[in-house]
Amino acid sequence: MGFLDYFRAEDAYLALTKVQGGLSQGSLTGNTYWVDSSDANAADAGGRGTISAPFASIDYAIDVITALDDPTAGHVILVKSGHTEDIESAAAIDLDINNVAVVGLGHGLNRPLLTFKTLDTATIEVAATGVRIENIRFRNEIADLAVAITVTDAGAGFRLVNCDFTISAAATVILKTIAAAAADVAIVGNRFNYAILDTDAASVFSNTGSTDRLTIAENYIDGRFSPAVIDLGSTSADILVVNNKINNRVSAVQGILSVGANTTGSCCDNKGYSVHATPFDTGSAVAFAENYFSDDLTKSGILSPADS
Repeated sequence: MGFLDYFRAEDAYLALTKVQGGLSQGSLTGNTYWVDSSDANAADAGGRGTISAPFASIDYAIDVITALDDPTAGHVILVKSGHTEDIESAAAIDLDINNVAVVGLGHGLNRPLLTFKTLDTATIEVAATGVRIENIRFRNEIADLAVAITVTDAGAGFRLVNCDFTISAAATVILKTIAAAAADVAIVGNRFNYAILDTDAASVFSNTGSTDRLTIAENYIDGRFSPAVIDLGSTSADILVVNNKINNRVSAVQGILSVGANTTGSCCDNKGYSVHATPFDTGSAVAFAENYFSDDLTKSGILSPADS
């Protein structure tokens, strides 16, 4: 079983059971709420949130859960295929409830789409433990968006699983995830496709505090990134960067991974393309094994860092 399978299955409250006509609660410990802006019966109002009369926005579903007597019981927001929602302000979706999961339904381009628009401060904020976002598409249409998803100090255990991140031709920056001092964060099985960029972008993931036991696994990342695709400037313990496919099309020193001097953990089995001949920061206590990168798109990679 790969990392993506593990993170899909790790939470018992997401063990949804297929039944005729939709999904049942199965082993969920909290409530299930439905969201679909494309449904004619959708509304952000009382009496909604069911499969036949869903809410119109994820943000409203979060507000409903916040008002419950037990908001941290492991509630799940199921977002139907075809749902769209605009992110137009700071913390437009504020995930500040412990153990809440936002799960998109559908596959490929039929998955829900969240679009960053209007203000360059538009964000989704994770400010509670055990939050999960899965199977959602994200798109940036803002020229100078600062950051897409912020994980605060309170966001330990955040999971970002099987999501797609893209940009419009007008955008000049990527959809970036930045974490403060939040432990046990996992970024698994996502696609960050920014190959249309012709200017350098910021990192896909960075930290501003210790992100101990961070896992970045089985992601596909393509674009122009500086200073590095994964920029972990704050020293962290026991990080794991594994099985990612990464292309960095800009000549940046340590263009794949940059870490704090005393960071520990493992970086292994990653593959891809890096213009710079030294794609990894090896000045830390991170162990490297079986990473293969090439500085020529037409050639297969070689071991990096080189075998001593």
